[in-house]
Amino acid sequence: MLGYYLGVEEGWLRLYDREGRMVLTGDELARQERAAREQERAARQAAEKLARQERDARQAAEELAQQERDAREQEQMARQAAEELARQERDAREQEQMARQAAEDLAQQERAARQAAEAELARLREELARLKSGG
Repeated sequence: MLGYYLGVEEGWLRLYDREGRMVLTGDELARQERAAREQERAARQAAEKLARQERDARQAAEELAQQERDAREQEQMARQAAEELARQERDAREQEQMARQAAEDLAQQERAARQAAEAELARLREELARLKSGG
């Protein structure tokens, strides 16, 4: 056995290589390989889980960004609707004021026409009375 040395490990006679590392038995090698495969599988699963989490986080971020865009758009629409309503209210107040002014003007014209008619009626009565009295 060139390059190998004998030693005792936990009460068992074991072989060691030139660097002083214990030479593993077939069972130990098989266990080590199984453990390595299990670690690889666990690492692969962890990587897949991380990739899913990253994908989910990206999707959540995209959804949040879309919700923010939608909220801004709704805000803009609400602002425009409020501005339109305010404009309509101003227009309605102006029309109401114009209608009130037109009604006042019409009432003034009717008063003036009534006064003119009353004055004309008084003049005609006087004329009639003068004509009846002969002269």
